[in-house]
Amino acid sequence: MEHLGGFHSFEIIKIADIISIPEIITNSNINQFSYSITGNNNTIIEPVGETLLVSSKPKRTTQGLRYHISASLEIKAPSSETDTLFDDYRKEEILLKANLYDGQSILYGSKVHPLELTYHDKHSKLQENPFKTIISIKGKIPQKPIYFRSR
Repeated sequence: MEHLGGFHSFEIIKIADIISIPEIITNSNINQFSYSITGNNNTIIEPVGETLLVSSKPKRTTQGLRYHISASLEIKAPSSETDTLFDDYRKEEILLKANLYDGQSILYGSKVHPLELTYHDKHSKLQENPFKTIISIKGKIPQKPIYFRSR
């Protein structure tokens, strides 16, 4: 059986939509994490193939270990609906749930250490792909990314 690497989709989860989450998330308590899948949180975003990049570099600081989370991806054919969606997320504190091809997910951020989203449009001269939206999600937080099996 072939195992594909990388991410196939991601979910942006607003802090306001979290039902339950430990203050510090670990591999052993991630099963206590749950969130509402109504409204915008039921949107699973599928990026342009192989454009979802996530880095979580740990760095020692005077306050202890901090993870520099940086995620980016491209969405083709943006619309007023996607602009409204990302503008809404831009105004919120968020978590990022990145879904892998093997059924696992990685959760970036926490309720007490959320991430921030920004986005911008990019125009091209090429007729095949004249327009796209580039989304960036960032944070410098003490919460390490957590791997778990999606339910």
